[in-house]
Amino acid sequence: MKLRENINNYIASDPARFHMPGHKGMLSAYDITELAFSDNLSCPDSAIDQIQSFCAKVYGAKRANLLVNGSTAGILAFQLALAEKIHNRPPRILVGRDCHRSFVNAAILSGAEVIGVNPADELCGVVTPETIRNALEHYKNIDAVFITSPNYYGMCADIKAISETVHELGAILFVDSAHGAHFPFSSSLPPFAIEQNCDYCVVSTHKTLAALNQSAILLSNSEALSAQSIQNAINMVQTTSPSYPIILSIEHGVGEAKYIWQVHCERIQRVREKLLAHNISLVEKPKSAEHSDISRICILAKPFSETGYALEKKLNEVGIYPEMSDTYCAVLITTPYDSEIWYERLLEALLSMKNDNAEPFAYKKLNFENSNAIIKIRDTLSAPCEMLPLEKAAGRIAKYSIGLYPPGISVVFPNEKITAQKVDMLISAISQGAKPFGIDNNCVAVIKE
Repeated sequence: MKLRENINNYIASDPARFHMPGHKGMLSAYDITELAFSDNLSCPDSAIDQIQSFCAKVYGAKRANLLVNGSTAGILAFQLALAEKIHNRPPRILVGRDCHRSFVNAAILSGAEVIGVNPADELCGVVTPETIRNALEHYKNIDAVFITSPNYYGMCADIKAISETVHELGAILFVDSAHGAHFPFSSSLPPFAIEQNCDYCVVSTHKTLAALNQSAILLSNSEALSAQSIQNAINMVQTTSPSYPIILSIEHGVGEAKYIWQVHCERIQRVREKLLAHNISLVEKPKSAEHSDISRICILAKPFSETGYALEKKLNEVGIYPEMSDTYCAVLITTPYDSEIWYERLLEALLSMKNDNAEPFAYKKLNFENSNAIIKIRDTLSAPCEMLPLEKAAGRIAKYSIGLYPPGISVVFPNEKITAQKVDMLISAISQGAKPFGIDNNCVAVIKE
């Protein structure tokens, strides 16, 4: 496209680079700043705008905004634009409790009042249309619904049914589809969020496409929030010195995906069949999910180890690095760029540590304990706090998000009561090898009483 061509012509001209960045092309010739030919991400009208139009067309959306601060920037921008639209009161958002912590941070910035609903109480479960409908009918003045689909395990909600309910009851539907950037590029993958009539969604092109870390796209499929409002909100949360290599990588990743993902899905189906043939158990699609992503391989910990954390550690020791693990499984992200040899190494490693005598176990997802409360997250921003040991924090109100990363889910929202059940869950997960956030030296910040 024009941007790549313009930068190539610039590089070929042997330019005197009296501009940012300071390495003057030594680290990357494509790492430039806003010049006469390179457009401006904060107000694109030429070369970058051409890439955005291309991405919108590929994903079937009305508009696309390139993001160089990840899907996080798109989630922040959506809430800020929503707050601008609902200007006479705080926006009110119904959110699946399996949301990424970036949603919580956005609520702090936007001042949104949040009502959390639980995903189905199963390993890898997602929010259901029935849960969304019940909440929308119970609570008043819900402006937007925010769901995560697919989740980290590749499980997808019934977005189409949820969309019908959300629109029937007068709200806007935002889908965090950060892990679904590849969905439009193979008939073997779940239908994409835009195809199922959501209003807005984000995709993290860096997660599954050939794009650099931090690359993402905010896709608009609605006029509920104006294009100007979205762009202004993005400008508030995104750097004014965007990385042109990241921008170009979005173009490359999206442009190349349609040629390679169908073949990869056929390959990964064979890999899954081979694993199953060797009695290696994979996480199956739960009843709550409408679809699942076959490219996401989730290996149950037993009979290899007691926990997914331990399985990940064992795999690391032989040079194999999953994306994440939890109590029950290890999660592997696969893409067309995986080497065939990697799959052979994975199978060999699993077979070498397999213990067929290990007892299977029932698994269940954390129950978030519906509080039926409207959470005013922003109220904690200036509230005085004190630090307490996690084991003594039950019954107190959290100052900050508390959870595990990955997957980055806030088990406790700011301005929410810390329950004994959540304390026990966090302590157990940490003891098994989970990496927490919102916990410093085994202490958490709570609002002073």
